[in-house]
Amino acid sequence: MSERHAVPADDRWIYQPLRAGDLAGLILGMRQCVAATLFRHPEEMGALYEVAICQEDPELLDHTTNIAILMALAAVSDRSSDALENLAARLAARGYLLRFPGGAVRTNPDAARLSSPGQLAPESLRDWKAAIAAVPTRNC
Repeated sequence: MSERHAVPADDRWIYQPLRAGDLAGLILGMRQCVAATLFRHPEEMGALYEVAICQEDPELLDHTTNIAILMALAAVSDRSSDALENLAARLAARGYLLRFPGGAVRTNPDAARLSSPGQLAPESLRDWKAAIAAVPTRNC
């Protein structure tokens, strides 16, 4: 079973836009410690991303264009329902997913969540703007 990790409230957030180049659109945020833990577990990362996106609106999956998010989602795209249940159990054991009666799951909002730039705290908005400023604008 996966080791349970406390998600420190003061840990930094890592932000990624759902749609490449859409700086005013929805942002997928994940705590740095969560990303570091799941770095070697791409299936769990993809499952956490999918839950975070789908709990906002499942149709957002079809409109996501950020290649980093799409690569993570690809790790779970062809999984059986049993395999997805196993991933959910592992993420819940880590404390990154919350499970409810009837099988419903939601992300632990202290671990990963979707936001709009206007919902970010001032220090997080500064981090978001700095991250955007650091992205090269030239396409391949």
